[in-house]
Amino acid sequence: MNKLLSIILFTYLLFITGCSSYSITKYFNKDEFFLNSLQYTKKADIVENNEVVSIFTATYLNKVDDKYDDKYENFIVSVYVANNKKAGTPIITLDKQSYSKEEEEDNISYKENYIKMEEIKKGSKIIESIPLKNPWAKYYLIKFEKNKNIENPVLTYKFSEKQKAEISF
Repeated sequence: MNKLLSIILFTYLLFITGCSSYSITKYFNKDEFFLNSLQYTKKADIVENNEVVSIFTATYLNKVDDKYDDKYENFIVSVYVANNKKAGTPIITLDKQSYSKEEEEDNISYKENYIKMEEIKKGSKIIESIPLKNPWAKYYLIKFEKNKNIENPVLTYKFSEKQKAEISF
């Protein structure tokens, strides 16, 4: 009889705990922009001698919010350079993910410089709405011309002649 009572009590407790109103989503009180940008934010590191020299993150705004899907490819980019190395305006280009054999033979380059690069001030609402934040990084809003030949864009951050980081979307 004692075993039967234990089994009934265990089953009852199992049903009570399984039917609670507890929801993990109550901890995510972020706005829609944050939730969408979570999918389209990526990070790349430049590493030298097993040490991180620079951290490069990018959020592809055209996929995050309709108001950014205009005649430009829009990105929020952050650049952090470690060890107090001097870093001026970053060299960031938009590239195509893969080339055909003819394009490689013709040395066609789809790299283009940005049309507009604007530094975003710390504490800006748009920075607070993106998922990966670094308080020591500099943030930029970058616009590139849309190019029909680029289906899956690749952002390339060139730190030095030999060091670069790429993020593909």
